[in-house]
Amino acid sequence: MDALWLISYGVLWAVVVIELFFLWALIRQIGILSIRLRKIDENQISTILERGMSVPNFEISDGVHQNRSSLHDQLRTTTILAFVSSKCSVCQQLIAGLDEYVQQLQNGQRLILMNVDRKDGFPIPLSESPNVLYAFPDEFGDLISRIHPLPWVMLVDHTKKIQAISTIHTWTEMANLRKGGHK
Repeated sequence: MDALWLISYGVLWAVVVIELFFLWALIRQIGILSIRLRKIDENQISTILERGMSVPNFEISDGVHQNRSSLHDQLRTTTILAFVSSKCSVCQQLIAGLDEYVQQLQNGQRLILMNVDRKDGFPIPLSESPNVLYAFPDEFGDLISRIHPLPWVMLVDHTKKIQAISTIHTWTEMANLRKGGHK
């Protein structure tokens, strides 16, 4: 009787462990235990992206050939990250003057437009300049939906450190940011 009792408890615990393993696999599969992206509290954005911190890595593509790479791979020179949206009238004005601004980029500087809308939501005219790259929200996760107000720009150096963060209303203000005119 004791052997039968011991075997039945052993089998019961084996079944429980197997069921827990399958439950864990199911929960992980549907993303409840996903550790790839962590939720960002509205009040945390200023502590997550500050001057002097490393910029998060995103997948980006150029507009002409759709070549994909990581943001960190592109940070070989001073880079301007501009977060724009179709819901922002200032962003639309900035995009309209994009070609004129791109001509003012110096010494291989790059401009990366971070479109916070869906890929099909904001038709950005593609620049043929190799200094202009594009990124979309699916490629940088939850962080992008928490960046306000727009347009929001970051100046990032080749060491991947944020040198300046600001909002802008004109490309002239962007030029001042490049020269260190903003905080």
